[in-house]
Amino acid sequence: MINAFVFDTNALISAHILPNSVSRKTFDKADRLGILVHSKETMLEFTNVFTRTKFDRYQSVEERLKIISAFEKRSQLIKITEVVTVCRDASDNMLLELALSCK
Repeated sequence: MINAFVFDTNALISAHILPNSVSRKTFDKADRLGILVHSKETMLEFTNVFTRTKFDRYQSVEERLKIISAFEKRSQLIKITEVVTVCRDASDNMLLELALSCK
């Protein structure tokens, strides 16, 4: 059985703008131990948030677009087969749906 790892947008962004962060170490370890996964919804959120101008002070938008593209290519797209509506923050439901959908 292959381990699948789900990262939320904040952890992905931290991993890519802070090279010594816990998020980066966790991201690298997950990449070594299994597969990174995303859904259409999580990928869209990552793209929309990481291209915001507030991140210009860390990296150019061109660099961030390359990171987004590389993540999309290296991670596996999972079709959502489970519906979750239990999170207090409704935007977090998509992360649980992703986790459940990839078992």
